[in-house]
Amino acid sequence: MKKIVCVTLTTIMILLLLTGCGSKKNDSGSGGSSTSAEALLQDIWGAFNEKDQFAVSGGDEKNAAQGPARFEINADNAETFQYLLHVTDEMYAQLENDAATMQHMMNTNTFSAAVVKLKSGVDTKSFADSYQQELNGQQWMCGFPDKMLVLSLGDYLVIGYGKMDNMDNLQKACAKVDSNCSIVIEAPLA
Repeated sequence: MKKIVCVTLTTIMILLLLTGCGSKKNDSGSGGSSTSAEALLQDIWGAFNEKDQFAVSGGDEKNAAQGPARFEINADNAETFQYLLHVTDEMYAQLENDAATMQHMMNTNTFSAAVVKLKSGVDTKSFADSYQQELNGQQWMCGFPDKMLVLSLGDYLVIGYGKMDNMDNLQKACAKVDSNCSIVIEAPLA
């Protein structure tokens, strides 16, 4: 039942985005400098080569946008975030309320990514290992993603899964945004 509700909410969000409702511009005022997960994900998406970009939507119901958008980490949004990014309850509880998401508008298994900030004391490698284990345990519908990534960019992690070329482009864009970007996990999905 929970998955049906999540799919229904996701479908409604996409329909609203396709009709132009809910789109918003970056209001961080950071002038290109990433001071939040949302600003960082917008910088990353902007660093994709134009030919490699595709229609994406992001954010939670309140912050929905065509493109990367803020996703509030709270009890009301837990189920949707967990469904879209395939994180467990335990992993969700390890996140600060500073996150942003973007997914391919037609098939989330083609590309789904988020920028998240871990709570103080959470081990990055342990979080990444749990994420890889959770993704490898999925029974995928509507296409099978090729690859998963967890990248470290300063205080933030970029997590995601999708087609090989999309994940490679995500990794390249992250490196353009932050030359100190490091790979925590890069692995094929089995």
